[in-house]
Amino acid sequence: MGEEEVGKRIIEKIERILSTIVEDVSNSRSPYFEVRKPSNNYRLKKIEFHSLTSQRRFTIIISVMEKCYQLITTGLSQNKRDIFYENIPLYRTQYRLDEAIMTLTSILKVERWDLNIEASAKGLIAGPLKWKDFNDEMIQINSRIPVLIPSHQKGFHNFESEAKFILVVEKDAVFKKIMEENCFEVLGPFILVTGKGYPDYATRRMLHKLWVNLKIPVFILVDADPHGLTIAATYRWGTKDLVDPEMTISGIQLLGVLPSELSLVAATKQRMEVSGTEMKRLDSLEKRMHDETWKEEVRQLRETRQKAEIETLTLDSPNYLTHVYLSSKISKLMASTTMQSFHLENI
Repeated sequence: MGEEEVGKRIIEKIERILSTIVEDVSNSRSPYFEVRKPSNNYRLKKIEFHSLTSQRRFTIIISVMEKCYQLITTGLSQNKRDIFYENIPLYRTQYRLDEAIMTLTSILKVERWDLNIEASAKGLIAGPLKWKDFNDEMIQINSRIPVLIPSHQKGFHNFESEAKFILVVEKDAVFKKIMEENCFEVLGPFILVTGKGYPDYATRRMLHKLWVNLKIPVFILVDADPHGLTIAATYRWGTKDLVDPEMTISGIQLLGVLPSELSLVAATKQRMEVSGTEMKRLDSLEKRMHDETWKEEVRQLRETRQKAEIETLTLDSPNYLTHVYLSSKISKLMASTTMQSFHLENI
């Protein structure tokens, strides 16, 4: 279906919804939206206009709907951050606007980019990779120059790469450090990705596409602390409130830095104490995880109360991170992945 046809259908849906709301109000009925969200196991849920809290949420959805109607009818696009600043008193936080956009995509059964709302490009990607966009034009990136991950990914297809694995790193600084250490010569062909901290939708969605289409292992490198493990969990299971199967990578493997290996890779003076505030987050973090191996790393943080950043691996030797740590760990994980695949094929 072409973009014009999709836009036309969205306009028709919005007009029908608004017509129903006007009719409900005219007949002294409380208007509502019905929505099925992944975070609610796709159960039907009503967003009604009755309590003060639900009225604000309802109003925000109507505001976003009005903005989308305007953008689609004029053929324009707008960054969601700009939309937020247009009406800060209503949205109050970026999260509330993000939630309303996700809810609207569920109500209308479309993707976010179909609404002509774009996210700021944030994540970076490098490595041997090419794919085609919705116009069948080839997009190609390489191992020399990182590029921003596109926020608009509609129609991306025919992904091709000689990469043997994908490595996701938590921080921009670590991404640059690995690039400086000639990572593609040391580790072989692979795809390097960073969400620059807490990952945005575009980075998570692109990773999901790569994982599904290339069918190669995905590893993640984060700080050995509650924040790092939370970021890793977000890539694997999504956020607590907004779970979307097309933005999760259930097969992602926790490469490091592991709390359980701190005594081996980080000197005592390089470790820090887990704060009281961080300790309180560990219970909810463990509940989000559905993998005993990952849960064990949370327990290690709780028991030892020690944490360390990825950068501790670079203090004693300039090239240790890539040439020793990553090289060794990836070799072991790749061998383990190969053995698992062999056993599955022979069952």
